[in-house]
Amino acid sequence: MAPAALIVANRLPWPLDDGWKMRTWHSIEALASAFTTTLVVGAGSTAATLHAARAAWGGRVEIVEVPLGRRNTLSRLAAGALTRRPIQYLNQQSSGAHQVVAKLAAERNFAVGVSVTTFMWPYLDHLDIDAVRIVDTHNVDSVNLDRYVRTLGIGPRRWYTQRTTANLRALEREVFTAADQVWVCSEEEARDVARVRSTADIHVVPNGVDTAAFHPRDGTVVPHRLLFFGRLDYHPNTDAVLHFMREIFPLIRAARPEVECQIVGPDAPPALVQAIASTPGMVLVGRVDDVPATIATAAVVVVPLRAGGGTRLKILEAMAVGRPVVSTSIGAEGLQMTDGAEIALADAPAEFAARVMALLEAPSEAHALGLRGRAAVVARHDWAAIRADMVRLATQPSEW
Repeated sequence: MAPAALIVANRLPWPLDDGWKMRTWHSIEALASAFTTTLVVGAGSTAATLHAARAAWGGRVEIVEVPLGRRNTLSRLAAGALTRRPIQYLNQQSSGAHQVVAKLAAERNFAVGVSVTTFMWPYLDHLDIDAVRIVDTHNVDSVNLDRYVRTLGIGPRRWYTQRTTANLRALEREVFTAADQVWVCSEEEARDVARVRSTADIHVVPNGVDTAAFHPRDGTVVPHRLLFFGRLDYHPNTDAVLHFMREIFPLIRAARPEVECQIVGPDAPPALVQAIASTPGMVLVGRVDDVPATIATAAVVVVPLRAGGGTRLKILEAMAVGRPVVSTSIGAEGLQMTDGAEIALADAPAEFAARVMALLEAPSEAHALGLRGRAAVVARHDWAAIRADMVRLATQPSEW
């Protein structure tokens, strides 16, 4: 009988409509190939969604929902300011969830436990002392939030966010010290973890793409179309769209009035919907059923991110489809892509606009950049190879 593995996550990674879900789904898929796998997630998914997730794993993953309680209550917000625990961590803890995990651990003798982000780490305390405990960071949250702080004006929100950032650093130090393995998305984040705990057993497990599903399509490019895609309720994405709309897009439209920019992704906040609607040339598309086909229509994919962490799946997916990408340095952080070879990088608004217009004016160069980007993704970011590395790390502790 295969050994048992436990994965704990605050939400169900289905449907696969954001980067967090993609990475989590593939890590579970990897472990399910070698372990009898139980996934514990916060309750709230519909019966149809749960059924679809179970079907996606072919019945190889048992899904157990647990109550995580209400988010951002006044008492938790106060505790996030007055204690050493960040609000994100407090929102994921509940006595009912701990009871369920403790019962499962007593029954199944899990050999491996994976905490999806540091916030779920306490649930692995219920595993036997000999179990291998892994934290999959997705990004180093204190670094991510510190970047967000810099976008805020002076006031209560900035103070609270700075306090939360300090609490996140303390939590990360505690978790990285206790973990048998720390999985990160990039070499940059490996260095961030090493600064917190230099002796941590750190492994770069990059984000990936299903390069069979995300592939180039001939004859679909709309010559004057720019594209940004991603979850629009995620602050770094919202900030990126607004920054592009206010500081970069007007420079492009002044030179090329025919250019439009489509914004693709679910859950745009009302203020963003209104801002896009009032900006000539900006089009809010919302959620789409076929993301690769939508990417394939873009003359240029823009990633004007100023905050966030991890490695950006949106860049990898755009490259896998063979589309040229213009990104900020933060947007492309951790991807080990060379400016001018596989991607175009620019941080100042005028430079970003110039890189976009240069690609619009030279379609053959844009096409070549896109194909070089795809080759890099196929070589280094295919999910099949990454899942194999996850299995190796979880099943061969002698190599740690």
